[in-house]
Amino acid sequence: MICDDKELSANDLAAMRLTNKGLQAVATKIFGQRYLQDPFVMILEDSLKTLVEICKHPVFGPRVRKIQLLNNLFDPQALGIFAQKFHGAHFNGDRTKLLSAKRQIQCLADLVAEQFVLMKSGAAFELLKRAFQILGAQGKPVAIASQMFKPSNLPIGWSKTIGRVDDDQVHWVVGMPEVLSTLEMLLKAAQAGACAVLKLEAGVYCVGLDRSGLVSHRSINASLLLGVQEFDFQFEWRNQHEIHNSLAYSHLLSLLRIMPKDLKTLTVRSDAVITGHHVEPHSIRYSLVDGLYHEDFTTEQPCALETLHLSKLFLKKHNLLEFLDRQRNSLKKLVLSEVYLHGEWDDVLSHIARAFSLEQFDLRKAQKVVVTPRHHSQIFSTNNVPWYTENCEVRGKDNMRQDLTMFLELQKTERQAKEAETRAQAQRPKRQAVGPLRRSKRIAENRPSEDQHHEQ
Repeated sequence: MICDDKELSANDLAAMRLTNKGLQAVATKIFGQRYLQDPFVMILEDSLKTLVEICKHPVFGPRVRKIQLLNNLFDPQALGIFAQKFHGAHFNGDRTKLLSAKRQIQCLADLVAEQFVLMKSGAAFELLKRAFQILGAQGKPVAIASQMFKPSNLPIGWSKTIGRVDDDQVHWVVGMPEVLSTLEMLLKAAQAGACAVLKLEAGVYCVGLDRSGLVSHRSINASLLLGVQEFDFQFEWRNQHEIHNSLAYSHLLSLLRIMPKDLKTLTVRSDAVITGHHVEPHSIRYSLVDGLYHEDFTTEQPCALETLHLSKLFLKKHNLLEFLDRQRNSLKKLVLSEVYLHGEWDDVLSHIARAFSLEQFDLRKAQKVVVTPRHHSQIFSTNNVPWYTENCEVRGKDNMRQDLTMFLELQKTERQAKEAETRAQAQRPKRQAVGPLRRSKRIAENRPSEDQHHEQ
């Protein structure tokens, strides 16, 4: 069926719905499955009303599996920035910049005021509650996400409402992540709408400044979390100005404190892409080297995890092993993807083989962190290639110890062979440099002199 073609965009499917009645039904179904399973909205009236309409739709509604709410509210402090631009344009007599600043001030003021009124009046909560009531009546549990701002994934209504703000100014209007307050609003709305929630997601956008002290440590009522089995935490590792995320650690700590004790699945991931350059110690902290293991919640962290997925994080070996050991009796599935380890990977894998009874273990693109002292401090640098030449995938309890041990032995053999080849290559050019000189000398000695040549 042509409608199933994954190359078809949302616009293509929308156009096909208008072609004829036969294609309309099929295209509408595919459109809902592909683009409306996890509607992403923000706290603005039009966006929230659109969510309700999606949930009410006879085709789209039954396909909704997750509701995402933008946790970055519009920042009133940005009005001061635009006011300065307005003042500068006025002072310099620049009419174009003056009108641009005026337009952006008006746009942002309207958005800030609308969000404030929606939240204070309870209107935002009522719209969310209505959406959850519709989903709850279908009898299917959903996931909820307090989602971070991403230019590549914008909420419904963004381009319409934010269109008057210049593209290069958008990052100024996005405020601090209100993760806990938006998550609480979603949970309360779901409970009021009698809609079961099985999974929570939270994302933390990098605002660029160290505002970790401003993170709210409010508590969410435990009754709102009953039935939650999965928690997925993701964060932007650093922004376009190379400033690292100072809020990720504090938010993870706050959220893990409120997770139910019987949480089954935990995922922690970033979007870090490291290509061998140096990383300062403070950025390592922001990348959750210590974030998973802080003493503040050693007794509060989930202790019955069955699945753990860590991706694109900096981790210390002893902390990783300590955290894993707390889940030893319950953990069945462990996935470590593009993890940068400060310590020996062989020790981690040997410990897992010896002490755990996993049913599934995946290790992908393992990286090793090397600590190099410099200028009376420590700079953390990473090698550019995976520590192991291959990924490791093991299935089945009975095969775990044997297969992991075999993997380590094969990798050790390959590493030794590669090191021997590297040493041989380092010595080979010297022999090649000496060889031609000796040969030239022999040729010169055997070549007849000019006198001998004339005599002949």
